[in-house]
Amino acid sequence: MIGVEAGSALLLTKRHTGDVRLTVVYAEAAPAPDESYDDIVEIDFIAEARSLYLAT
Repeated sequence: MIGVEAGSALLLTKRHTGDVRLTVVYAEAAPAPDESYDDIVEIDFIAEARSLYLAT
């Protein structure tokens, strides 16, 4: 699951161990669909700062 609040996005997974791949892309326009993935989630997020970080 992924959710967006003012200034942050929260990604929740049900995985206990193993990798979860996450790609963040800045785009001026909507990207074309990528059929090579099983699941894709797209969200709109407006960053309040120029730098972002990923925390576990």
